[in-house]
Order: sequence, then C-alpha cells, then structure tokens
Amino acid sequence: MREISVVLGAHNKTEINNSTRFNVKNITIHPDYKIKQKHNDIAILEMEGSADFSTFKIRPVCLPTSSRENLTEFRAGGFGKNGDMDSSELSQTTLITHDITKCNFTTYTKLNETLHFCAGPNGTIGGDVCRGDSGGPTFSFDPNHTNCLSVVMGVISKGNQCDGESASSLHTRVSYYRKWIEQIVWPNDTSKE
Repeated sequence: MREISVVLGAHNKTEINNSTRFNVKNITIHPDYKIKQKHNDIAILEMEGSADFSTFKIRPVCLPTSSRENLTEFRAGGFGKNGDMDSSELSQTTLITHDITKCNFTTYTKLNETLHFCAGPNGTIGGDVCRGDSGGPTFSFDPNHTNCLSVVMGVISKGNQCDGESASSLHTRVSYYRKWIEQIVWPNDTSKE
C-alpha cells in the first residue's frame, strides 16, 4: 500500500510547505462499502500525531446531531478539476438539495435517501462539485456549534458535471454513520451510548 498523508491548513497546493503534514497510520473503510452502488462510501483516516488547533487555519469540525432534513443550502469544498486543469486552490461552492428521485445518475447507482442526499447548484452562486472533489466535505455553519468550524453534513461521493442546470452530485449522509464514527474515534466514551 502506498503511503498516504494528510495536510492541514492548506488552501493552496503550492503552499503546502507552510502547512502541517501528518502520515496516516490507519484507514478504516466502512465494512459494508459497495463501490458500484456508492453505498456506505465513507472511511476514517487516523493521523500519526495531533493537530494544533491554536493556529488560525486549523479548526475541528463537528458531526451532525441529526439528519437536519430542513437543511436546504450548504457548502462543498475540494481541489477538483477546474475545466481540464487540476486546481491548485481549494474551491468552494454553494449547493442546494435536490429531490433524490430526480438525481440523474446511471442505473447501477442505487440511491437510498437514508444513506445519501442529492445536491446541485443553487442557480446563482457557483456550480456543482467537479471531478476530483470526491471525498471532500459537504458542510454547513451552525451557530449552536461554537467549538468547531462547521458541521460536516456529507462526504462528496459522485458527480456528473461541474456546471449546467442538470448538474447534480451524490453525497454520503454523515448523520447516518455517526454511531459508527463515534465507536471508532471514541471507543471508550460511554457518554455516546
């Protein structure tokens, strides 16, 4: 297996020397991951060492406390392709939820509203996620979570195109996996039971 590292605090790939790099010592892929259906498309990476949250660019994120069905607008970020070019800058876009039954994906992707949500451009700001953004966060800002930068609502799983009225993307619904995440990240924390 090739060596994988995590870089924190980088918003531009050319400035990685100014960031904090950690080797990944363990990867936990969801045991029921199905690549073709995009079911359980989530994994946890454990870093060697601890992040320093005293710096401005590095902050923790929170897990959602519910599926927040009423959330209709959120942000997505990634280093995916900008046209035919790889992007060196971290990009963000504003997305809105789409009816999952109208999410336009190939027939082998079996959509499940418990595991997924569908999103696309809001029509006024930016486009959808692009090729190479998979694995990136779908997040919202919540004033009730003062100890974290944002709440991670989803993980980008699949998209069709970056722009266009018919653009849509599939996101893994993080709230469904909260218990699984907590059992791995905080296995001895009895307050989560």
